[in-house]
Order: sequence, then C-alpha cells, then structure tokens
Amino acid sequence: MESNTDWTDYIDDYDGIEESDWYDDHRDLYVQIPDLLNRVPGTFSSGVHIEGLDATDVFGLNEVLASSVENQVVNSLDNLKPSLNLGEEYRDYEFVRQSQTFPDVLLTDSSDADGESLMGIELKCWYLLAKEGDPSFRFKTTPAACAPQDLLVIYPWTLDNIVTGSPEIFRPFVMPAKFASMYVDYYWQELKDWRSTNPNN
Repeated sequence: MESNTDWTDYIDDYDGIEESDWYDDHRDLYVQIPDLLNRVPGTFSSGVHIEGLDATDVFGLNEVLASSVENQVVNSLDNLKPSLNLGEEYRDYEFVRQSQTFPDVLLTDSSDADGESLMGIELKCWYLLAKEGDPSFRFKTTPAACAPQDLLVIYPWTLDNIVTGSPEIFRPFVMPAKFASMYVDYYWQELKDWRSTNPNN
C-alpha cells in the first residue's frame, strides 16, 4: 500500500451516498452540511471552566467534557442552520441530541413528532493533545446500523489555556458513518497487521 493511496479503494462494498435515493432527494441539504459543521467552532462557547489540574490529568476529562461540548455543538448547529440556502421544505427541521444511542444527533422535523429523522450525526470529541497512537473515537457502530446519509463528525478540543480554562473546538473531521464503520472493521481485520509489518508506509 502506497502512502498516497485513496483509502476508499480498500472498502470494496462501500457504495457511497451518491448512489442512494436519499441523495437524489436531498442533495442540496447534504452538500451544505460539511460547511455548516466547519463553521461551528467560530460560534462555539462553553460555560465549563477547568482549573488546578496537572497536564497529565486533562486527558482523563475527555469523557466528562465531551458530553458538554457535544451539547454546545448541537446548539451551534441549530443557530447556524438558518444561514443554509435551503427551500421551505426544511424550515421546521432542527438538530436534536439523543443520548446513549446511535446516532448522537438527529435532524428532525419539529412539526411532525412521529416523522422519521432526515439524517443522523454521530458526534465525537477528541482531546487534541491525547497520547493515543490510533484514536478509536469510541466508534463501535456496525455498518448495518448506518444510513447512507449519516455522518461521523469528530471535533478536536482543548482548553483555551492548554491545561486550564474553557473548552474550545477546532475544525472537525467529517466522513460518512457507514464508511467509517466499514473502515474500522477493515483496520482490525487487515490494515493493523499490514502496518505492523510495514512501519515506514
């Protein structure tokens, strides 16, 4: 495997969002979501403030702070949504966080309590100075549970004074959740062994 190889080449069964009927119906929405996600750090704010920890202890806060950060991200998404260039059909849609189930965030029609969600976002936060060699992002969802339009979104975060202060987030890593899940399987089944025998690639 060459270092510049397109990683999607190794997931043979991944068809891509563009092949789905959903994409045909909601392309205008889908193509604007990444830009919306990229703009969240500019509007993000958190009431959490951390003081008095050793630098080595900050990573241990990831689980605690991630929930707070994720809630604030959802608020930012809803505040930014009116800026999207969308038709009236999406006017009543809003981002709603759900806990302890996949995906973390749903885009739902607030005027239809019984309606299906339009898409989902599995939202993760990753401490920017973490010592993990291969971050897992705690993403253990099977490919079968992911709709083609669902996204995995990972916001790197740190404290604004490095080891003290309030959380701040940075431009996210965004990819289709189904592909990410398939890639996790591929990593553990094949790529991890390949990397151990080819450390310079």
